[in-house]
Amino acid sequence: GEVSICLDTTAYLPEDPNNKDHQEAVKKAYDYNLGIFTQPLINGEFPKRVTDAIKKVNEREKINIERLIPFTEEEKKIIKGSFDFICFNYYFSMILKPMDEELYNNTTELQKKDIGLAGILNEDSFSDTYRGFTQVINWFVQNCNNPKLFITENGRYEGPDKDDSELKKIYHRGILTELDKALKNGVNIIGYGVWSFMDSLEWEIGYYQKFYGIYGVDYSKKDKPRFEKNSFNFFLTLFKERRVDALAYE
Repeated sequence: GEVSICLDTTAYLPEDPNNKDHQEAVKKAYDYNLGIFTQPLINGEFPKRVTDAIKKVNEREKINIERLIPFTEEEKKIIKGSFDFICFNYYFSMILKPMDEELYNNTTELQKKDIGLAGILNEDSFSDTYRGFTQVINWFVQNCNNPKLFITENGRYEGPDKDDSELKKIYHRGILTELDKALKNGVNIIGYGVWSFMDSLEWEIGYYQKFYGIYGVDYSKKDKPRFEKNSFNFFLTLFKERRVDALAYE
């Protein structure tokens, strides 16, 4: 058999692409949200950006405990190379910049101070989301020795009593266009999963705000009947024929 780790990912984009501090913020975000899990599996160490940031906050906040304990040599032997492929979930991108002094002082969570970034969700920019998907793939290729990759979750949600099937189809066409490019460039992608088969519980927000399903569920009725959404035939063709019309975008 084979063993994997599954990671939630977001693509990080600098608010000002020409600002070196904003570029560094993106690298720091990837180290904090992905590298902190993957780098120990590669070389037994946490990313330097992460350990340096925690040390800096400890000094500033006068904290005298070690908040990120290094692995022992024995632990390193156990964890290094202990995966066969990497799974990841991907939905959208974020726009980032460094946290300013005012935001730092108004932040009570140490982890947010450690990360030291300010960001906004970028869900509605599909072109950024598509490019961000490729950016995430490239991050794994470059930082995890070109591993086998399985995209375990990817999708576009719809709001309550709303059918966004056309947006949903455009979203997946764009993502799959990027996935096709990655395959042609030699990235070892072994699987792709659409989220989700049917509308379901979403952590923290329950059943009533975001619906990702290919099948809808009528939660207003006692027996919660299922129904095909308008995007159903798009996915039926995709799964049967394993092809999709490429999407051109700016």
